[in-house]
Amino acid sequence: MFTDPRHPNDEYPKLKGKGAELRHLGKALLAVWLKHANPHDRKHAMVTAAMEASVACEQALSDHPNCSVLPEPDRSDFEHNLWSFLAYFQALHSMCKDQGVLLFSVTIKAHMLAHTAMQSEYMNPVEGWCFMGEDMMHFMRQLTSASCKGNTPMAAARKVVQRWSMGFDARLKGHDVFK
Repeated sequence: MFTDPRHPNDEYPKLKGKGAELRHLGKALLAVWLKHANPHDRKHAMVTAAMEASVACEQALSDHPNCSVLPEPDRSDFEHNLWSFLAYFQALHSMCKDQGVLLFSVTIKAHMLAHTAMQSEYMNPVEGWCFMGEDMMHFMRQLTSASCKGNTPMAAARKVVQRWSMGFDARLKGHDVFK
């Protein structure tokens, strides 16, 4: 975790790294956390539960990287664990915020994780994750901009969905639509 050492309480701490570098960090962090956590402290127990749910999600994705849909019961366990993680994370954010402590920043990525949980019945989260975050925002900004020209708001929204659906269908058929 990184903060500005001159002003450690001015911003939320950030974990910096690339996805491949951080991919299985959760399991190691959980092991270290369990050695130092106080099981009788309510916040520590919530952090433990959130980390355990996160590690279980990571494991489910690692176990089935090439499946188009996670097999049952792993899929329903994934969804349950992801919702549990988000609930604990939000509760920890609220508790810390009420105390004036900047920890557990809830960002747009938490919202994307919620969608991942909801869509896991139809698509392996590994397949959809490449569209998350900044790449998706940049892509959607371009798609929306191109779809708005000369259209009413409703027509533009319909055009965005149509174009996105056509592009995703092409991607599923093996075409590289992001050249």
